[in-house]
Amino acid sequence: MGDRKRVKAIDRSTPQAGHRMGLTENTPTALLALNSLDLRPNSAVTVEDTEVGLVGSDQNVAVLAPSGSWVLSGFEEDIEVHAAIASTLSPDGPYKLSLHSGSDKFSIYPAFVRQTRGFAHLKTAGTSYLEALRTVATLDPGLFREVYAFARRCYEEDRASYHVSAEIARSPLPGDLGEADLTALLEQFDAREILHVTLESVLKEARFRDRLFGLLQEHPEHYAAGLERHFLRHLKPFANGGTT
Repeated sequence: MGDRKRVKAIDRSTPQAGHRMGLTENTPTALLALNSLDLRPNSAVTVEDTEVGLVGSDQNVAVLAPSGSWVLSGFEEDIEVHAAIASTLSPDGPYKLSLHSGSDKFSIYPAFVRQTRGFAHLKTAGTSYLEALRTVATLDPGLFREVYAFARRCYEEDRASYHVSAEIARSPLPGDLGEADLTALLEQFDAREILHVTLESVLKEARFRDRLFGLLQEHPEHYAAGLERHFLRHLKPFANGGTT
């Protein structure tokens, strides 16, 4: 990252002026509050406009940076190098840089578009599956509740192949949810990630797969409307040439 030098080593016991370090239970930082992230104690550091901390039992790194931050500028510098390599290797295509939409990385889309000039592969399979589940939650709440309960049981094993931070303990219990609450699970950080990560386990089960596909085939217009909204949201930065 181009501005690595801006991040200085900070001694755990003696934070420097202008830096914040160490979390208390009654003093959540912006990063802690974001999507109820399970930030590890004494792991949060604020440097200039950016906050970094360790999240979850696996201690993944979470970064919170506002639009225009030097962190995003540094990301764009790195992407510029990768895009130049791709262009050199394949000046007329079809080599493309690939970006996974699973974490809904909207904040980095503009930089990605500018540097690749739109010559990119945007993967949306997993998040399109979540849109299918949104249709299921609306049209067959019972099936959605079964899928969600099954996903919670599979999550700890399925998460082994992903770098994720959702925690079962923070996801609502299936029995505590009314039908009107089910679609909201797709906006709740932990539940959404649990449903996403367990996609393959769910679809391997014929009892879920057959009913889910059957429902989508019976109501294609409902699913198509959800997919259209989903795709337009992800494609808008590409259509705008990287401008926000």
